[in-house]
Amino acid sequence: MKKPIVLQNLKSRILRRVYGVWFWKYEVPLMVIELAVLIVTLSFFARFVFVEKVVANTLEASLGNPFKIVLYLLVAFAKTKTIIKFIIIIFSAGLLLFLKDINKSLINYAAMKRQQLFPKKIQ
Repeated sequence: MKKPIVLQNLKSRILRRVYGVWFWKYEVPLMVIELAVLIVTLSFFARFVFVEKVVANTLEASLGNPFKIVLYLLVAFAKTKTIIKFIIIIFSAGLLLFLKDINKSLINYAAMKRQQLFPKKIQ
Protein backbone atom coordinates (compact mmCIF):
# COMPACT_ATOMS: atom_id res chain seq x y z
CA MET A 1 0.00 0.00 0.00
CA LYS A 2 1.33 3.41 -0.95
CA LYS A 3 1.70 6.07 1.72
CA PRO A 4 -0.18 9.32 1.20
CA ILE A 5 1.88 12.25 -0.08
CA VAL A 6 1.05 14.27 3.03
CA LEU A 7 2.63 11.59 5.25
CA GLN A 8 5.74 11.46 3.05
CA ASN A 9 6.06 15.27 3.15
CA LEU A 10 5.67 15.25 6.93
CA LYS A 11 8.39 12.62 7.28
CA SER A 12 10.65 14.64 4.99
CA ARG A 13 10.09 17.82 7.02
CA ILE A 14 10.76 15.99 10.29
CA LEU A 15 13.99 14.51 8.91
CA ARG A 16 15.17 17.94 7.73
CA ARG A 17 14.38 19.48 11.08
CA VAL A 18 16.17 16.68 13.01
CA TYR A 19 19.21 16.95 10.77
CA GLY A 20 19.24 20.75 11.09
CA VAL A 21 19.11 20.61 14.89
CA TRP A 22 21.83 17.96 14.98
CA PHE A 23 24.01 19.96 12.58
CA TRP A 24 23.71 23.22 14.52
CA LYS A 25 24.09 21.54 17.91
CA TYR A 26 27.05 19.23 17.21
CA GLU A 27 28.79 20.11 13.95
CA VAL A 28 28.78 23.91 13.83
CA PRO A 29 30.36 24.48 17.28
CA LEU A 30 33.11 22.00 16.48
CA MET A 31 33.79 23.66 13.13
CA VAL A 32 33.85 27.12 14.71
CA ILE A 33 36.39 26.00 17.32
CA GLU A 34 38.55 24.32 14.68
CA LEU A 35 38.36 27.37 12.42
CA ALA A 36 39.34 29.66 15.31
CA VAL A 37 42.35 27.45 16.08
CA LEU A 38 43.36 27.51 12.41
CA ILE A 39 43.08 31.30 12.24
CA VAL A 40 45.13 31.76 15.42
CA THR A 41 47.74 29.31 14.15
CA LEU A 42 47.92 31.05 10.78
CA SER A 43 48.29 34.48 12.35
CA PHE A 44 51.03 33.18 14.63
CA PHE A 45 52.68 31.49 11.66
CA ALA A 46 52.52 34.70 9.58
CA ARG A 47 54.54 36.55 12.22
CA PHE A 48 57.49 34.21 11.72
CA VAL A 49 57.31 33.39 8.01
CA PHE A 50 57.11 35.75 5.06
CA VAL A 51 54.63 33.71 3.04
CA GLU A 52 55.11 35.60 -0.23
CA LYS A 53 58.81 34.71 -0.31
CA VAL A 54 58.08 31.07 0.49
CA VAL A 55 55.60 30.83 -2.39
CA ALA A 56 57.96 32.64 -4.78
CA ASN A 57 60.86 30.34 -3.85
CA THR A 58 58.66 27.26 -4.18
CA LEU A 59 57.47 28.26 -7.64
CA GLU A 60 60.98 29.12 -8.72
CA ALA A 61 62.28 25.77 -7.51
CA SER A 62 59.52 23.78 -9.18
CA LEU A 63 59.22 25.47 -12.57
CA GLY A 64 61.73 23.14 -14.25
CA ASN A 65 60.33 19.94 -12.77
CA PRO A 66 56.99 19.91 -10.89
CA PHE A 67 58.13 16.92 -8.79
CA LYS A 68 60.94 19.02 -7.34
CA ILE A 69 58.36 20.87 -5.28
CA VAL A 70 58.06 17.92 -2.89
CA LEU A 71 61.81 17.74 -2.41
CA TYR A 72 62.00 21.51 -1.98
CA LEU A 73 59.24 21.53 0.64
CA LEU A 74 60.86 18.67 2.57
CA VAL A 75 64.27 20.36 2.57
CA ALA A 76 62.72 23.71 3.51
CA PHE A 77 60.78 22.07 6.35
CA ALA A 78 63.93 20.32 7.62
CA LYS A 79 65.88 23.59 7.69
CA THR A 80 63.29 25.72 9.49
CA LYS A 81 63.28 26.59 13.17
CA THR A 82 61.69 24.17 15.61
CA ILE A 83 58.86 26.57 16.47
CA ILE A 84 57.94 26.87 12.79
CA LYS A 85 57.94 23.09 12.40
CA PHE A 86 55.64 22.83 15.41
CA ILE A 87 53.29 25.47 13.99
CA ILE A 88 53.20 23.77 10.58
CA ILE A 89 52.38 20.40 12.17
CA ILE A 90 49.62 21.91 14.34
CA PHE A 91 48.17 23.80 11.39
CA SER A 92 48.23 20.70 9.19
CA ALA A 93 46.55 18.59 11.87
CA GLY A 94 43.89 21.24 12.44
CA LEU A 95 43.26 21.58 8.73
CA LEU A 96 42.88 17.81 8.38
CA LEU A 97 40.41 17.70 11.30
CA PHE A 98 38.43 20.55 9.79
CA LEU A 99 38.30 18.84 6.39
CA LYS A 100 37.32 15.53 8.04
CA ASP A 101 34.42 17.21 9.84
CA ILE A 102 33.22 18.94 6.69
CA ASN A 103 33.43 15.62 4.84
CA LYS A 104 31.50 13.85 7.62
CA SER A 105 28.81 16.53 7.54
CA LEU A 106 28.45 16.27 3.77
CA ILE A 107 28.23 12.47 3.94
CA ASN A 108 25.55 12.65 6.65
CA TYR A 109 23.63 15.25 4.64
CA ALA A 110 23.83 13.08 1.51
CA ALA A 111 22.61 10.06 3.49
CA MET A 112 19.67 12.08 4.78
CA LYS A 113 18.82 13.26 1.26
CA ARG A 114 19.08 9.71 -0.06
CA GLN A 115 16.72 8.56 2.71
CA GLN A 116 14.26 11.27 1.67
CA LEU A 117 14.46 10.40 -2.03
CA PHE A 118 14.47 6.62 -1.62
CA PRO A 119 12.65 5.79 1.62
CA LYS A 120 12.86 2.23 2.86
CA LYS A 121 9.60 0.41 2.63
CA ILE A 122 8.22 -0.49 6.03
CA GLN A 123 6.24 -3.70 6.03
